[in-house]
Amino acid sequence: MTAEEAPVLIIGWRNHLVDAARRLGLSPVVVYGPGDKDWAMPQFAPDVRAVFAERPSDAESILTALARAGLSDLPYQGVCPGGESSVVVCALIARALGAPGLPLDTAVRARDKFLQKERMRAEGHLTADSRVIDDMEDVHFGTEGLPAVGFPAVLKPIDGVGTSYTRVARGEGELVDCATDLALRSGRHTFVLEEFVPGDEWEIDGVVRDGVVEFFSVATYEKPVWHIQKGTAIRILVLDPEHEAWAYALMERYLADCLPALGIQDGVFHLEVFHQPETGRLVFSECAVRPGGGLIPETVAAKFGVDLTEEHLRAWCGLPVGCRKWEPRPGYFGSVFFPSVGGTLVGCPSTKELRRQPGVVDAIVQTPVGFGMGPSAANVNMRMGLAVQHAPTLEELRVEQTRILTWFAERVVTSDQAPSALPPRFLRAAEGEVS
Repeated sequence: MTAEEAPVLIIGWRNHLVDAARRLGLSPVVVYGPGDKDWAMPQFAPDVRAVFAERPSDAESILTALARAGLSDLPYQGVCPGGESSVVVCALIARALGAPGLPLDTAVRARDKFLQKERMRAEGHLTADSRVIDDMEDVHFGTEGLPAVGFPAVLKPIDGVGTSYTRVARGEGELVDCATDLALRSGRHTFVLEEFVPGDEWEIDGVVRDGVVEFFSVATYEKPVWHIQKGTAIRILVLDPEHEAWAYALMERYLADCLPALGIQDGVFHLEVFHQPETGRLVFSECAVRPGGGLIPETVAAKFGVDLTEEHLRAWCGLPVGCRKWEPRPGYFGSVFFPSVGGTLVGCPSTKELRRQPGVVDAIVQTPVGFGMGPSAANVNMRMGLAVQHAPTLEELRVEQTRILTWFAERVVTSDQAPSALPPRFLRAAEGEVS
């Protein structure tokens, strides 16, 4: 089958996803929107059919854009989400076009933090007690009260990504302040209020086909992600299957029960759990049915040689699993997020400079000069860039992560002048470096 005979519909632009489609002999048809143009750095090419949709997470906008482009009736081999916000709409579009795709009930559950926890609790798994707040404005204007789950408590959008507008409150007064702030500033309405779960925060990235887990990687956050509220930079450390064999054995047993409970039979998953060292218990946090963000696929590929992006496409295009033979590389791999510091960016290291640093395996700088940065405490997506690093031992990796964060921060220059009115893509083009 030639690429022209095997079109795949990708909703949400990701350059590495487009590249993976080409490697698999698929012809990419990519629906993208304004945010993709500004931040995904799309690399347009003649062999990629790019379709602009004003709202690329909305089925109406996608279907009308495809119809205008004359691409509604292709025999799509699969419909694949390019990111978290397109998971459900991909399942809907697949049904509408009669193409393979993620089952709709699985997609809906994967996007709703409350539904996930309800299912896991019903299946006998430990997870946080949670309550839904349909409209935070009702709380703000006093027509509804906040439900009680005990303190500390966690307040977050029911379908948020990257800790967007997640708050930890330690008492009633702080919780009310958080609710007021979110009602006024987030632009979101439906939230979930959960009890706080202590423990080490783990992330598991893997591949499942026909209900069988073919591969998984276990990583830990140096500190739980909610610490970003304190200005802490996010650090991720991938554990080694030999030196931390206990963690992989524990997770292998957990996945055998957890994934079926969530109805996840096929695809790539990104699971987050809390590990409580005192008891060895695992407490479910959330699970996505797509590759993790923040250079997670690049980190996993560096350590294990497994391409999660390619496996993502394989699953939804009916292609065989590609990761049955994998070999971990010696040493430790991890990633760091360079947080936004606030103010208008005047200068910082380039992607090329960052990649030339010792021990750096991959990196990207996303924020262009002239852009007005918000505080990183809003969510993990408020970042200047990321880097994947390698070191012989876990302790040496921690040292290298501290070093690269310090090196980068010392070279960031900001001002309080008004940011440029140009969209980020134009600012990036003016820099002369497109990563």
